[in-house]
Amino acid sequence: MLAIISKATADFEIIESDLHFKKIAASLADVSAYYPEFKSWLYFTFRAGIYVGERKILVAHSDGDIAGLALLKNSISEKKICTFYVLPEYRDDGVGRSLMHKSLQTLGHNDIGISVSEERHSELSPLLRSCGFSLDSVLPGRYRNEKSEFFYQL
Repeated sequence: MLAIISKATADFEIIESDLHFKKIAASLADVSAYYPEFKSWLYFTFRAGIYVGERKILVAHSDGDIAGLALLKNSISEKKICTFYVLPEYRDDGVGRSLMHKSLQTLGHNDIGISVSEERHSELSPLLRSCGFSLDSVLPGRYRNEKSEFFYQL
């Protein structure tokens, strides 16, 4: 799948198997700082969802390298961007906006949830609001003591 974006060019790939799972997991290593059980969730919960067709990985590539990832859940009961991550060296060049639009397209553009850690909230909230998301709730201590999680809904 190829998408042209305004500032940067990225190839998008939807992964529905765990063929390159270790490489993808390594690209998401920084996320564990915000979600203590992330690695376990990724390898056991998310990976199992791939096998039953409820979860997909959307990968943005730039010059053959992973530039960003969106872990998506599309089940009967829930549509969610479980994880949205752009590698630091690709931030502020349009990859995040394009990855978000591709994520929304993949999930069908309605009734989609996403949560954001307190540390990433000020960075991601403008993108989420510009895509039509609204803040639904804030839960202190949801994943870590003394840190809030911000829940958005489209």
